[in-house]
Amino acid sequence: MRIFKYLAFTFIGLSTLFAGGVWYAQSHASEWAKKYAHEFGQSIGYVIDFNELKVGIRKPSIALSELKITEIANQHQLIQVKDLQIAASWGGLLQKKITIDSIQIDQAHILAEKYPENWNWLKFIAAVQTKFPPDPNKKPSPQKEFLIKDLQFKDGSIKIDEPSIKFKTELKPLHFDLKNTTNLTSKGGVGGLETKYGLDLGQVSISIPKKNQQLILGHVLLGGDLLLDTNQDMLLVAQAKIDEGVIDTTTHIFKTKNKIESDIKLKDLSLVPYIDLLTPKVSRAEKTGIASGQFTLVQQDKKIILDGDVEIDRLNISPLISLAPTVNTINAKSGDAKGTFKIHYDSENTKVEGDIKLNQLAIYEPDKTSELLGWKSANVDKFYFEENPRSSKLRVEDVKIDGLKGRFVIYGDKSSNFRRMFQPSKDESKRLEEERKNAPLNPAIPSNTNSSPSTTGESVQRSSLANQIQLVTSSVGKNTNTIKKDDEEDLDGTNVSKNSSNKKPMNFNMKSIQIQNGRIEFSDFSIKPNFKTTIENFHGTLIGISTYPKRYATGAFEGIIPPTGDMKLKAKIAFEDSRRNNDMNISFRRIPLTSINPYYTTFAGYEVKGGTLSYDSRFLTQDGMLNGDNRFIINQMQLGDKVPDYKGKNIPLDLIVALLEDENGVIDLNLKVAGNVDKPDFKVGDLIWDALWTILGNVVTAPFKMIGRLMGVEGHTGIYFEPGKSTLRPSETLKLESLVAGMQKKPKINLNINGVYDPEVDKLNLNTEKVDREIFKNAGFQLPANEPLPQLPLEDERVQRAIRRIYTTSIGAIPSDINLKDGPSGREGWQHLHEQLVAKGKVSEEDLQKLSDARALAIKNEITKVNQSMDSRAKIVQSKQESAEKDGIPVGIEIVSN
Repeated sequence: MRIFKYLAFTFIGLSTLFAGGVWYAQSHASEWAKKYAHEFGQSIGYVIDFNELKVGIRKPSIALSELKITEIANQHQLIQVKDLQIAASWGGLLQKKITIDSIQIDQAHILAEKYPENWNWLKFIAAVQTKFPPDPNKKPSPQKEFLIKDLQFKDGSIKIDEPSIKFKTELKPLHFDLKNTTNLTSKGGVGGLETKYGLDLGQVSISIPKKNQQLILGHVLLGGDLLLDTNQDMLLVAQAKIDEGVIDTTTHIFKTKNKIESDIKLKDLSLVPYIDLLTPKVSRAEKTGIASGQFTLVQQDKKIILDGDVEIDRLNISPLISLAPTVNTINAKSGDAKGTFKIHYDSENTKVEGDIKLNQLAIYEPDKTSELLGWKSANVDKFYFEENPRSSKLRVEDVKIDGLKGRFVIYGDKSSNFRRMFQPSKDESKRLEEERKNAPLNPAIPSNTNSSPSTTGESVQRSSLANQIQLVTSSVGKNTNTIKKDDEEDLDGTNVSKNSSNKKPMNFNMKSIQIQNGRIEFSDFSIKPNFKTTIENFHGTLIGISTYPKRYATGAFEGIIPPTGDMKLKAKIAFEDSRRNNDMNISFRRIPLTSINPYYTTFAGYEVKGGTLSYDSRFLTQDGMLNGDNRFIINQMQLGDKVPDYKGKNIPLDLIVALLEDENGVIDLNLKVAGNVDKPDFKVGDLIWDALWTILGNVVTAPFKMIGRLMGVEGHTGIYFEPGKSTLRPSETLKLESLVAGMQKKPKINLNINGVYDPEVDKLNLNTEKVDREIFKNAGFQLPANEPLPQLPLEDERVQRAIRRIYTTSIGAIPSDINLKDGPSGREGWQHLHEQLVAKGKVSEEDLQKLSDARALAIKNEITKVNQSMDSRAKIVQSKQESAEKDGIPVGIEIVSN
């Protein structure tokens, strides 16, 4: 019994002593820990301090408040924590696997700061390690397993400061939650880190290096899995939610390959933050756009490779228009874009290809009221962009524009609204300054024959003579100046300027631009009164735009000029130097003379009360040498009063009109001009104006001689079809309207309509159109069947390859005596093959008869369209052959009695 009493007293005494020791240790733990932390911190150059430390024994726990770590040298605070709590259980701590139930960190504010030599936290860790160097003689003990069931970080922040690249940002309020964090890998064994995490980064704003701007991403949430095995590759699965957008990533960090590979998926990611960086002056509320897609990002051996597909939707174009390189900022009030893109990026190469749709665009000049350019829809099909340190190139397959709206204005100083938008080059600035110095006081009034304004070519648009009067005015020498010098950089890199970099200019190539349902407004404020007109239903195709040397773009366009006129344009232009190499064919029909009264009043001093004007011109320029042929036809011109106080050339226009008109009231005038566009004083308008005034002066000074030359034309202006065509131009339909109006007054007469064709001219044009359309198609150009046919660019290698294929298939081997060269230098040989293909065309007599019948039917349909009762009075009779005239193929219409 005594033994039991002794043991009991001993146990009670030891328990009391242990409990007292624990109580004493608990009550003094905070004091001891603060003293030790202070001394340790001082020894490594830091102040480590906290307010209170509580240690739980019955239920193991640690509570720490107001923890601070401050670097003594610069007084920068690495961390400040308001509360830190760790809770566990004795069972979890005494097992082989240490289990911690929870860690809670409240209001922790962390600074990550980059010093020139290292980050502040790496410096702190290195300082701690110097106090606890490893014992090389001690055998390392096995690493214990651990599990942290829940780690919560609440209401904290992280400041990141990298001064060398001027990068600074702060993530706040920052929240994250880690679940089941362990160093036991999924394959068993210790030596890794696995956790499920979730982070609330709050409103994230990132400073952009070298710019005084912020990338404001919005509210960012992160979550996912982290799988780290020291013996295996690392896997990080993350999902970021940025406002309404989502980014899913799966990242592999390969241990043995020095390689990181990420699979990235985007869904409805807002583009507003990135557009905001580009256009900071535009209200953020105006910016929209989302991106979805999938990417692969690989980083290996310090190289980064990005490949992916992305789809852009609901992108508002308006803010981006402000980025256009114009002198004054232009604006857009609408515009919505979407597109799909394939992207590749590495240190040597950037590639982007895809399709873009731009809808409902309206661009305005800086005054925000004058619409400059717009369209209902524009589709950019299959564009390809590539850039590397040596070169860059942009390829566009096709552009289709529907509902184009454009506004072109000539101001009082002869500049245009488009030209004013861009800063002139140094050479152009110098030229403009010289023109200003030498300009007459009143540029609108020519002081002599050679000083007429450049716009006077338009001032005489659409006049006519019965006979063709030809005059060649030339201001050229036999020696022409070439633009390219030996030391200039060529696009193919054969000649590189001594002062240029090794990178070539942008290589641009666009197969075609198709326009339909266009509307072009034209205004000229350089004349008084001002002139305005509109081209409706403007449509056509431009093919082969390219910066390749001596390659030509070729196009064909048509349009209606209300109320009675129409226009056609065919052009072939060297993109490299359009001024020195081009082939322009322009045709206007039935333009009311009253609509261009300002030109007559300004340059001739007369008002015009009635009449119509037609105009055909061709300007061919090769290596700077221009040759032009202009034909003006005026029908039923009615002059008004002479302009009071007119100070221009005193030409009796009423007398000239009387002398030049034929018995049907038609004036037909042909002007040929020639010149050298490289001459500093060259203006094509001056050439036409000088030629016209020379002829009119001859009419006035030698009237009887001119009358003799003008009396050889008889007959009336008929109705004409273009060679190979069976559709009537609007100007021809107006003649039929007049004919029907006259027949209504004479009920006893009928019409016989002859279908007509010229066997040579029509066959040539039909064959040419068939062959050219086949060549365009074989060369990869998209050209709608109902659109006008552009000229064939025989300088284009794609066209040349198509000609070779078609020739060998349809005719046979290419004759050895034809010297074929690729590119512009071989144009002559390819033209010869083209002519043979046309000559071998399969247009038959039956095809010509069908064309003739279609023409006759088009005439009758137009007549009955004007007046349905004319159906019984207009009869189609036998076809006949007619020779083509200047205006086309004349249609036979015979008036007969009933």
